[in-house]
Amino acid sequence: MNPLKLKASATPITSANFQGLQTMSNTEVKNYIANKITVGFAGAASNGSNTADLNIDTANALSGTAIGTFADTDRTEATGTHPATGAIATVTYYAKQITANDTGTITNRPLQYDTAIQQMTDAQIRNDIIDQAVTAMVTESEYTAGQYRLAGSAPSGGTWTSRYTITDVANGGNTTYYIWQKTAATTSPNADFRPLKTYSGNNVKQMTDTEIQEMIPYFRNRIISTSIGTYKIQASSPSPGTWVSMGSASDTREQVASVNYTGSYGGTRTYSNVAYAGTRTYTPAGYANTFAGTRTYSNVAYGGSRTYSTSYVTNFSGTRTFAGSRTYSGSYATNFAGTRPFAGSRTYSANYIRYFGGFVGGTFAGSRTYSTSYVSASTNFTGTFAGTRTYSNAGYVSVPTNFAGSFAGSRTYSANYSGSRTYSGSYANSFAGSRTYSGNYSGSRTYSGTYSGTYAGDTIQATKDTVSTVSLWVRTA
Repeated sequence: MNPLKLKASATPITSANFQGLQTMSNTEVKNYIANKITVGFAGAASNGSNTADLNIDTANALSGTAIGTFADTDRTEATGTHPATGAIATVTYYAKQITANDTGTITNRPLQYDTAIQQMTDAQIRNDIIDQAVTAMVTESEYTAGQYRLAGSAPSGGTWTSRYTITDVANGGNTTYYIWQKTAATTSPNADFRPLKTYSGNNVKQMTDTEIQEMIPYFRNRIISTSIGTYKIQASSPSPGTWVSMGSASDTREQVASVNYTGSYGGTRTYSNVAYAGTRTYTPAGYANTFAGTRTYSNVAYGGSRTYSTSYVTNFSGTRTFAGSRTYSGSYATNFAGTRPFAGSRTYSANYIRYFGGFVGGTFAGSRTYSTSYVSASTNFTGTFAGTRTYSNAGYVSVPTNFAGSFAGSRTYSANYSGSRTYSGSYANSFAGSRTYSGNYSGSRTYSGTYSGTYAGDTIQATKDTVSTVSLWVRTA
């Protein structure tokens, strides 16, 4: 049974048009009484700690019953990072609704007529007034407030207050969402629809707004006990019951894609205390590299072997120091100008052609074995050789001129030999084929000059993917 109100032939009610008392219709209950209860529900006391309030934080430290989460993921590397690891950081927002019982009481009770005018009981207030006020709020009657929405900007109609913030962090700019609560209705209620109460014995009068809002604790508790007006944050509609989406928020993240990178470097790079162990294999047939400048290797230790399984051509000027062994299983041709100290052994199992020009000074210690033809042309050579050289094929030809130097050790030739190594000038190298390196490397490298080249790897893109989307759902039935 709905509460009583004053009946009149016109509004506003005056003594001239007053006609008596009348039971309020459902529409009238949802107009004025629901307005005052829901506006009070969304007032200053709606601070995230009272019954049926929502709250949200990233520390999971607020009280209440969990109703869902929003996870924001973010790339830890800037847009354009190449190569990128694709690492992400995650911030989780924990949403809750307060479900503890509100212990508030009513001292001013509305009147109803049921064979006689009498005050409404708690059960009648809950069933005949509060249930209609809750329904008016969750269906967003123009006269109510109190409902929550999730959106980037304030919804239209009435007044909306931002309660909490959710941020989707991104390199190109953040997207901010808010938990909004409606704090003023879209349309003002009709004051003639105030319920009546008793006073001074058997007298009746209209209830004040403050007296009507004594029913707010009943309103809060009714939401929790019936679940109508409770909320969830999740991707799809909850169950059981009927749920309506009250807005959504999305987590976005920059894409990671493998792309070719082209760039140039000029200056000095220094690598210290570098350790490498394993195998590096370069298999594309179209590899080419050109370097002009100076390479300095300090505290370098290399153990292992280099295997060249296809044609190798190099032009070198500068200084190289090498310890270990090299095996050439394909045709090899090289032009040298500069200085190269070498200790170890070299084995050539195919054609070998070397041209020397302008050599002054040089030292070689170790052994060389040539198993097929060897051709060398040299001019203006001076230097020192210590060790053993063995040429096992008659195909060795040397064309020396102006040779002066000294030799200590033993030489075994099955053909003519003349030469030593002193190189000076610029360095340029080109290579097509594959290289396989295995062994251990430690030391430092200092490069000064200009580098250009292309390589492929993961890069942080400016474009973004939508990782996930969640909605704020309210139960309406």
